[in-house]
Amino acid sequence: MRLAPHGSAAPAVVRPLLVLLALFAALAVAPAAASASPAADAAARHLGWSEGVAPVTGHRQMASDDVSTNAVFACNYFGRAPFYLVDFTCQVTSGAIQLFLDCSDGNRYFSAVLPAVGTYNLRGVCGPPATVVNFGAIQLA
Repeated sequence: MRLAPHGSAAPAVVRPLLVLLALFAALAVAPAAASASPAADAAARHLGWSEGVAPVTGHRQMASDDVSTNAVFACNYFGRAPFYLVDFTCQVTSGAIQLFLDCSDGNRYFSAVLPAVGTYNLRGVCGPPATVVNFGAIQLA
């Protein structure tokens, strides 16, 4: 291979490097794109709260502290990174609660009031692009 004095061999070296960089970038983006499920994308189009999702069992739980509180309830919840949404199954045995969801874009969404006695399956949705940063239950009665 003969090199010209002004570095004409540089394009021959740069092109393969650019191709390798493009391949590495594609490999880095592919897992993120593959992890987004169509169901999550469809649900994420409706920000706030939706009903009728599958019950959540065997996951983390939030509940009323003791019987002297205004409401007695137990909620199982589940979310998966990047936390665009969180699914809840709440059983309210006394009083009433309202779930809230704080999103990274500064919005706060409230569920409908969940009165006793009942079991409720809800989904709280922040995005994309916003993600869930906090959630909880407000005891109403």
